[in-house]
Amino acid sequence: MNKNQYLSELQDLLKEMDRESREELLYDYKEHFDVAKVEGRTETEVAKELGSPKVVARELLADYKISKAEKHRSVKNIVSAVVASLSLGFLNSVFIIGPVVGIFGLFVGCFVLAIALSLSPLIVFGSLFFDGYMNSWLTIFSSFILCSLGVMLCIGLMKIGKFLYTVLIRYIKFNVNIVKGVNHS
Repeated sequence: MNKNQYLSELQDLLKEMDRESREELLYDYKEHFDVAKVEGRTETEVAKELGSPKVVARELLADYKISKAEKHRSVKNIVSAVVASLSLGFLNSVFIIGPVVGIFGLFVGCFVLAIALSLSPLIVFGSLFFDGYMNSWLTIFSSFILCSLGVMLCIGLMKIGKFLYTVLIRYIKFNVNIVKGVNHS
């Protein structure tokens, strides 16, 4: 594979990136070919050293999407980063999917609990229409206490959610670096 074929295939595979980032990366890979030519190596040798454009593109896209998720916090970006990191290999999917699903499930469960607690006064007052009277003031005060706990839990979960987002990004980056063979020392 020569320089033009390699760069053309890499460009096609990186079309999900914004134009500026893609062109910057392609320039870097073009430089690899240019430096190798000065050193007397062939374009085929350089293409072989760089690796398959498909593998290189998967790694570059994973890095790009993780970086995007770090800069612009959103569910869409974190899901995109997780999916991109999963494309790096089967073993990677085992180490990412398990913790992500577990933590997300726990978080959603806690959030549902918080909403249910927050809505407890509505249920109590709604029962007035069906029962016509309240059994005791204890029920009313208990519902307000549960509502307060629900609101506090919602506020706490928002802070925990931000923390979990950061931890998840770090974990994905760590996992991707292991798959790519980057030394952490």
